[in-house]
Amino acid sequence: MATHTIQFDSAGNPSPATINPQIGDTVVFQAGAEPIVLCVDPESIFGAERYPIPAGTSISLAVQAGAAGNFTFTSLAGDIEAECGARGATGGDGTGKVGGQ
Repeated sequence: MATHTIQFDSAGNPSPATINPQIGDTVVFQAGAEPIVLCVDPESIFGAERYPIPAGTSISLAVQAGAAGNFTFTSLAGDIEAECGARGATGGDGTGKVGGQ
């Protein structure tokens, strides 16, 4: 099992913006100077759609059994209460593929 780390800058831009984890891998999402809300589609990749991450902290998520294919993750920066899909939210986007190379 591998660990992949994604860091978000204060504007919510992820680095790296593309990952290719395997089932059982851990993905660590680290918020920078601003809190972010992480939104994942489809939610079956990690088990939920929305993950609030306070500024300067991180969350570790395991790729769920049965997860497969392409997924996206979006950050909403600056508002820990923001809902996924909120209009006018600022942040960055990333992509991944479970089982990809």
